[in-house]
Amino acid sequence: MYIACMDSVLQITIYVLAIVLLIALILFTVRAMKTLKKVDAVLEDLEGKVQKLNGIFEIIDYTTEVITSVTEKMGSIFSSGIFNLFTRKKRKKEAKENE
Repeated sequence: MYIACMDSVLQITIYVLAIVLLIALILFTVRAMKTLKKVDAVLEDLEGKVQKLNGIFEIIDYTTEVITSVTEKMGSIFSSGIFNLFTRKKRKKEAKENE
């Protein structure tokens, strides 16, 4: 009789603990869903800000490309001018020597 009573008490205890565990899991799931909604909202806000920054970075990239091309053109003009200056001096010396 004692064993039968203990069996029923243990079963009731296990059922109560299972119900408590189920309720705890449901509460945890609800809180996790709320947290995920908040994280999703933050990520959407962050994505919007990143899109705005992408526009700024495109402008900076375009400006850098323009400055680079202008600098390259100025450098090539400057170097060709110096090259022509030295070749003229050599040509003048050769022309004087040929006379």
